[in-house]
Amino acid sequence: MTSVMKNNKHYNSLTAVEEQDINLINIGSYYLDKIVLKDHIQDAQEPVEKVLKTLCRVIDQSNPSIKAYVVDVTGTCLVEKDNIDFAKKSIVFVDNDNANLEKYVHASHKTLPCSLSFKAVSSSENEVCLFPSDVNIDLAKKISLFMAECRDV
Repeated sequence: MTSVMKNNKHYNSLTAVEEQDINLINIGSYYLDKIVLKDHIQDAQEPVEKVLKTLCRVIDQSNPSIKAYVVDVTGTCLVEKDNIDFAKKSIVFVDNDNANLEKYVHASHKTLPCSLSFKAVSSSENEVCLFPSDVNIDLAKKISLFMAECRDV
């Protein structure tokens, strides 16, 4: 799973991907900061909620001028997740039409478009999470809602 996050108040976009997908995103060509999530957790099988809270903390403690992140979720419980329990309801907006990275993250210089396509989930705060096209949309919504709730200030 890949996710890109971007930050307005917090982040504009987040993209969560596995290591092999990161090679398809020419990170140096975009205004993105890379987070290797397993470097910030103690146990690869920590509960999803704890892993996502850790990700929120890492983003909150990062340079506030960074507005977009690519998150390598390799080696975490998020890789094999197809659903999480998160009961809170909220409005999210979904672009399920194979969104391209360039629509959400500016390139730092002229480059070929990223070959990956994404599903985009936006919160009412304009925080956008991009997920690989093969990620279950309900899972993408729940992760986005949890991230928005976790980072609500």
